[in-house]
Amino acid sequence: MRPVWAAAGLVPTLTVAAFVNHLNVIAWNPFLPFIAEAHGIGIAILGQLPALLLVLSAVLGLVIGPLADSYGYRPTMVLSLLAVAASSSRHDRLAAEPRV
Repeated sequence: MRPVWAAAGLVPTLTVAAFVNHLNVIAWNPFLPFIAEAHGIGIAILGQLPALLLVLSAVLGLVIGPLADSYGYRPTMVLSLLAVAASSSRHDRLAAEPRV
């Protein structure tokens, strides 16, 4: 049995994680006009992106949860972090390319 102090930091940690997740969705809303202008798309279309991110998160959660239960949490987290690193490196390369 774990000591009580081991679970004492669980609620603050989950609270901070929920706040950061919510901030990830809404923090860039004031910058939507600038992002839309830079990419040449409408603000309304760009404003749908946070909803798409939340739907994708829900769908992937339903897929990754059973995978984590089957293969273990550590391999699933390592694979997820590798996917994030790969997508970030691809995004950096696309951002560095000059537009014609």
